[in-house]
Amino acid sequence: MVKMAEQNIRGRLSQLFCKQIFLTQLGEVNLLSFASLYTYACLEKYENLGELKRELAKRLVTARTPLGMDNVLEEVKKALESNGFYVKVLEFKSTWRSLVGTSESSFSIPFEVGLFWDPVYNLPFIPGTSIKGAVRMAFAQLLAKRLNIVGTTNQVKDSRVSSEVARVFGEGGERGHAGLVGFVDAYPIKYDERLLDPDVVTPHYQDAKNELEAQPIPNVFIAMSRGITFRTMLFYVPPEGIPGRRESKKHTLKVVNNIGDNSGQADIFRGNLASQIKDPERLDPDTIPLLDLSVLYAFAMGVGAKTSVGYSRFEVIKYE
Repeated sequence: MVKMAEQNIRGRLSQLFCKQIFLTQLGEVNLLSFASLYTYACLEKYENLGELKRELAKRLVTARTPLGMDNVLEEVKKALESNGFYVKVLEFKSTWRSLVGTSESSFSIPFEVGLFWDPVYNLPFIPGTSIKGAVRMAFAQLLAKRLNIVGTTNQVKDSRVSSEVARVFGEGGERGHAGLVGFVDAYPIKYDERLLDPDVVTPHYQDAKNELEAQPIPNVFIAMSRGITFRTMLFYVPPEGIPGRRESKKHTLKVVNNIGDNSGQADIFRGNLASQIKDPERLDPDTIPLLDLSVLYAFAMGVGAKTSVGYSRFEVIKYE
């Protein structure tokens, strides 16, 4: 009974989703939902999964998705500024296809390669954490160069570099702390031709012991297209600090086991917390130019996957 009901549902979905003109008939379709339902409903109509991938990719890249993120990002900017942060708007344009979030679940069925996709706004995006990671690495390299530190290993191990990077960008782990700099998720605000492009990768050594036994089977997937203009924002604690706010990045508080135990009070007021209250953390004026240069350098080097072969490279067109 359940199997018959499932077949009936799949049959009805197949009649709707597998038509060639389905995407062109509707003004707006949630592409992530469409990809999942299309795979479920239409798989049996194709000889193999590769054929389905090619057809689905063709339909996705021809779809038109409204943007409309300008007002949303403007509201985010106002919210950050109202909380005392200094905000710089950054717009950048992809010079070739971009791959960001290849291990994500979005579009991994059926393409096996994921993509960061916002199901609410129905748009691809680049997470602020990915941008921050790229800028963090660029900042470390430029700071090491300023300090005349040669070699990648030395750059990582040098305490002058690592401590400053941790102070500005934060640090994870049990003794971690928030940094002074943050980035907003980057969303498309316009594009030249389309948002998505079909792409292909060939796993040469799949199920083969050596190169002579390999039988390459191209794997089709989708990537963000070239010519997309994204907008994000860099925000940080300004040199003058945030009015009415006391920052504390690193502090130790002794755990009080019961209400009557006051032995931890001395640790609270004599430890690192006291010094942090007297001298709140903020981004000093000497660091800001290096941070700005790191932003430009990071996008030139690439943010995302396959940057060494030209993917995920961007041109900064606005930074103010």
